[in-house]
Amino acid sequence: MKKNFYEDSMFLCRHKSIKEFAMNFCAKQQVDENVNWSVVCERKEDLIVIRNQLFYQIEKYNPACEKTNSVMGISMYTLDSLARNFCATLASTNNKKIQSELPEFINKPYIDVVTQENFLEIILQLFGYTSSDTLPLAKQILSLIDTCWPKDLNFIQLMINTQEKEHIRSIQEINELALRQIMAVYQYATLELRNYARLQSLVNEYLQITFRSHLMNKETQAELELPIHFLKGHILWVSAPEYTGMEKSLKEEIPEHDCIKPGNFQSIIVHEFKNAILEAREILNFNTSVFYNSRTIISHKQNAQEFAKNNSQDINRTNISYWVADNKHSYFDQLKLTLADKNNLTLLADFDPGSFKETRSDAGGSYAITCNDIEAWQNNNINYTDSDKIFPKINDLFKNYLNAISLISKEDTLSYISNNYGLKYEKINNNSLLYFFKKNIENETIFLESPHPIAECPRALSYLNGENLPNKIIAAGRAHAPTSSSFHVKVLNNAISILRRQGVIIDLPASEIMYRGFWQNLCTQNIPIEFWLENSEELANFPSYLKPEKNILALGEKLPTYSHSHLYSRLNLLSQNPSFLIPDWKTRFFKTKDSISITEFERYILCPFQYFLSDFLAIKKIKNENLSIDNMAIGSKMHSIAEQIVTKLVITLGNKNYSSVMYEIYKNILENLKDENLFISPDKEIWHNLFISAIDKTNSKSGKQIITIFKDIIDLLWQFPESKKSLFEKNVERETVKRTFYRFLMLEKIFTENIPNKKTGVERERNIKLKLGQLTFIGKIDRIDATPDGLHIIDYKTSKASKQTQKLTLLPSKFKHTQSGYKLSVQGGLYSLAWAAQKLLNEEEDYHHCIKSFSLFQLKNLDEDKNIILEYEFSPPMVKDGPFYTQLYEEYSEYATNLAEGNFFPNPINSAQCTFCDYKSICPVSNKYIAENEESENDG
Repeated sequence: MKKNFYEDSMFLCRHKSIKEFAMNFCAKQQVDENVNWSVVCERKEDLIVIRNQLFYQIEKYNPACEKTNSVMGISMYTLDSLARNFCATLASTNNKKIQSELPEFINKPYIDVVTQENFLEIILQLFGYTSSDTLPLAKQILSLIDTCWPKDLNFIQLMINTQEKEHIRSIQEINELALRQIMAVYQYATLELRNYARLQSLVNEYLQITFRSHLMNKETQAELELPIHFLKGHILWVSAPEYTGMEKSLKEEIPEHDCIKPGNFQSIIVHEFKNAILEAREILNFNTSVFYNSRTIISHKQNAQEFAKNNSQDINRTNISYWVADNKHSYFDQLKLTLADKNNLTLLADFDPGSFKETRSDAGGSYAITCNDIEAWQNNNINYTDSDKIFPKINDLFKNYLNAISLISKEDTLSYISNNYGLKYEKINNNSLLYFFKKNIENETIFLESPHPIAECPRALSYLNGENLPNKIIAAGRAHAPTSSSFHVKVLNNAISILRRQGVIIDLPASEIMYRGFWQNLCTQNIPIEFWLENSEELANFPSYLKPEKNILALGEKLPTYSHSHLYSRLNLLSQNPSFLIPDWKTRFFKTKDSISITEFERYILCPFQYFLSDFLAIKKIKNENLSIDNMAIGSKMHSIAEQIVTKLVITLGNKNYSSVMYEIYKNILENLKDENLFISPDKEIWHNLFISAIDKTNSKSGKQIITIFKDIIDLLWQFPESKKSLFEKNVERETVKRTFYRFLMLEKIFTENIPNKKTGVERERNIKLKLGQLTFIGKIDRIDATPDGLHIIDYKTSKASKQTQKLTLLPSKFKHTQSGYKLSVQGGLYSLAWAAQKLLNEEEDYHHCIKSFSLFQLKNLDEDKNIILEYEFSPPMVKDGPFYTQLYEEYSEYATNLAEGNFFPNPINSAQCTFCDYKSICPVSNKYIAENEESENDG
């Protein structure tokens, strides 16, 4: 059956198929209102828009005709609904002849495409795949499972072939672990999906074999109610828009698999299902003339050859302007006004209407599901905020998750395959089930409240109603999010390309060429187009073919600048000065202090300008002190508690015995504290008894002394200095200190393991000084442990720990211009330099005086899996004047020289420092400057 090609417009309402379908509807609806009509779209997002355009045409031909519920909409994925009912009908037949001819899968449970994709996502997670791209990866693997492979090729060979660079251009190599995970998922899913009926198996194993004879059997017709109900109706079948990018004549037939489509569901399956429907109508002699086949839309006034030739060219952007909001309030206000202007057309591009919630209390939006949401849902905490709205949505997600994971019929097979591929596999139980559910929905969002009216605007990448062109098109947001397939998805894309080169019919994954074709079509209409953007950062994320070069205008008014003092003007005037100097720096600074704290120096290294404002000019962000936690006081208190515990225990047990005695005690205490009722108890005596019980279990000779030490520490936990704080504030502070104390015990337990001949706490709260150039830096080392291999310097950190897995570095050059992955510790660098230079442990003759490691004990977070101890290992151990000592000394000396000369030019060590900076509004350096600065550094 030939496809129709339309060149005249991007507007689908002008297409012949829509017009004729509407005309037939109006004519036949007057004769018989019970006739069924169906619109079938392969893209879910097209379905609503195409039905709207259809109704537009219906009203045009017959203004008196009201919208009707008799037009049924079916998207590509909901073809599964037809297939499910068809399988169920056949499976329930009493006809013995048909029963004997039915393929085995008809009697198996049916699962749709979406459930199959979710199932593969879960298997990826069970096999330890941790990246966030599980859904696109699952889609690719599912397409490959349903591929008809060449006889001389299998999946494992194909994956290995993707690693051979001579097979394909721009190859992406994959690490061994991910390769094993993907192959294991493919193998297990191939076995498991045989236990279920699917649209894929219906097409491949049934419709092409015995479908005709069963339809012709009059005894079964009565049983096929839903399929016949659908087949008797008039059908408009709309394929996804296709841009061939191929040099073919307009008159030639373009095979399904030669077209680029959005999505990677197998086109061969949809195509065969469509043909089976046509065949069924013919066999059953339904006299229905209205069945329009798929369409292919190419660019305006171009044939396929011209489109392929010009597709790589830039889009004409003379009619495009880019409006950038100076603040979100003005953006949302202006956007709301566009809805009242009927002459213009407002489209939703890559913009989430839910973001209205940021400035409008009455606007609904999509909210990320947090750990607190899950915890409250798990405990059925009905007092939790919006529990009546959030919990039902999480219930639905959990139900879907259980449905997907219940598809695992043989967990032993899953375990067997994981062992064969050398993968870690955790068996499914109540704990792991909840853990993987949390992992499965960590990127999910839930929608709360009613959406803003702009949510009803047409999506930019769907087709538009209306025959008359608008005066202007306003596209809210970017043209679309840049397509940046993950590393592993690209590997499977390469695998699919290899298969296609061998003649295998399989869809290509979604391509940016789809978006390019739409905007090229839109731009040829010579309609003014305005992209309205929330902020300037969105300009950087524009697709390359629409990248703005001019016509960049301001949208709305800037918020008033509150820092309009002489400082703001002065800084802006001096912003182009390569060395931003404060002439009277030395005089003013050294009058107030003769040394600099190492913590203060770290702030200078992270950003000299931020240090200048906060530490030199003392410009601080105004904070709301009501019911706020005094983090400085808590940090100071926790340092005191840690120092007292280690000091008293070392005096009681001796340096060498500390680890061997305390490991079991810490273990028992932590076990007792896991009883949350005991942990949150405000009763000090309950905590006394809890610690006594834990210590008594070890039968330690020094048990009584240890009990006395911990009793004193618990008393200190409950002790507050005289202040005007309310009882509530004191309780909050105590509970915060208790959590931090728990973290300290957890870290001590870890640090007392498996280090023989270790001396704990040979130095505690040791003041140090270090001179770099003209400046003297001071600090206090929390603790030093000694081993035969060298010294371990330990620093307690009570500030908030990062949720990301980080590596510790002591070198600013290692941290410079990195976005994530490293944490810089200036304290670690300078403490190590000071200690190595002074050799302060000469009395410890049994131990090497070199420095083996620096450790950061992070006490803020209770998550045992993340950032428990950040440790920097010196390899080889660091000694004075050694290579690493010299590198540390030179790097920090350069920063000390800049500080002594008063160089406070805004020069953040990386752009991440600007994200949460309190001084962005008065900083003379733009984000663009920072990006350029990073590029020049990287080039150098």
